[in-house]
Amino acid sequence: MSVLECLAEHLAAVQYDEISEGAKIALADHWLDTVAAMIGGAFTDDGRQLLSFQRASGPRWGVADGAAGRVWLRSALTRLTEVDDIHRSSCTTPGSIVIPAALTVAGIAPEADVSRLCSAVLAGYELVTRLGQAIDGTGVLYRGIWPTYFCAAFGAAATAARLLGLNTRESAYALAIALTVSAGGSSPSEQRYPCRWWTLGHAVASGCLAAVAAAHGFKGDLRMLDTPEWMERTYGLHLYRDRLMVPWGRPWALEQVSLKPYCAAKQVISAIEAWGQCLEQGVRPADVEAVRVHVPPSYAAMIDHGITSDVRLSSLTSAPYQLAVRACRPDVLYDVNRRAALDAEEVRTLMEKISVVPCAALESWYPQAWPARVEVNLRHGGAVSAEVCEARGDPAHRLTTSDIEDKWHRILDLHLGRAAVASCLSRIRGALGDGAGLTACNELIEEAFEEAFRRGPCAPPP
Repeated sequence: MSVLECLAEHLAAVQYDEISEGAKIALADHWLDTVAAMIGGAFTDDGRQLLSFQRASGPRWGVADGAAGRVWLRSALTRLTEVDDIHRSSCTTPGSIVIPAALTVAGIAPEADVSRLCSAVLAGYELVTRLGQAIDGTGVLYRGIWPTYFCAAFGAAATAARLLGLNTRESAYALAIALTVSAGGSSPSEQRYPCRWWTLGHAVASGCLAAVAAAHGFKGDLRMLDTPEWMERTYGLHLYRDRLMVPWGRPWALEQVSLKPYCAAKQVISAIEAWGQCLEQGVRPADVEAVRVHVPPSYAAMIDHGITSDVRLSSLTSAPYQLAVRACRPDVLYDVNRRAALDAEEVRTLMEKISVVPCAALESWYPQAWPARVEVNLRHGGAVSAEVCEARGDPAHRLTTSDIEDKWHRILDLHLGRAAVASCLSRIRGALGDGAGLTACNELIEEAFEEAFRRGPCAPPP
């Protein structure tokens, strides 16, 4: 049996009803967090650009209507927020792939009940994270390969195949077809409206279509992952085949995925949390002489930069900026659009005192953990420090359902109002109850997109 056939056999065998109660809670929490991110993404400048593209070009090019157009938009809006979930050891963000695919395909698959929906989500998380680890996602990211983008079609194909009820052979062909349309090259992020969100959504839609193609008799090469040669020849990536074949459900990959407590690149979150501990010890911005942020060398350069006022991503990945707003304007951590505090004098003054230091001693934790140590020198003498290896939202310190709801009130209340957000969160949770709840959730998402588009360009929070 080939690797792809073996993966497809496991994919078809996943049964949500047989998993532990802890795994079910994790699935419900990731579902709630991801669908909320999908809605939140629409209320950003980048999200409005995508909505405008869909409405202006969609009728002519087939993006506006149909499942492929919907899943493209939903995935793109989820991922652009930088507040969706992340699996550290594969460096992938599986929720932005799997849950838009599951939600959309389940909405049109007549036999896709809630149990099958949840089984598909579990399987999708497995396939995304396994492939991400198999290509050494945490290493290739810094070579210019975006692991989430590379794994998107593969994970979406697995999710759709499970929902559409494909048999083992058809599912294996779906995975093979998806691999042939995979791509990993990432567009520059130091631009306003980067195409990276557009391309990711396209990859997820392609993966769903790969499953549909397999259901209609299209075939792919089932042996392509049996040796590393195909991956190296086709994509220039080494394949660690054994990482695809580890036992399933011990624990489930979804249980090892981190949730973000606020809007930031994962590489910065441990530093923000450690800095927060320093602030809780009485450190005030006016007392700071210098702040040194020690992180593994693998990603030190990625987070060691300033910001460009009209480029959202520059603020999300900047350690100096994120630490400065944590001290001076903490609510900005929940501003997904990042139009506030970019030019605040107090923020820029503190940023100038913050430096990032590659620390070889922390590298041994990476990639299973993404740690940081923050050291603060005070103006009148003395020093304070803190180190965080497992941040809030990581599996060792999971966010509760209440934490997730609070996070999304902080993000969305400004746009929709507290009562409306509470209703949205209730309807999102209800999608995992029955078919009527799933239909209501799909309707909610489209209503939110219409509301975001109707409002026009996003205004900065007060």
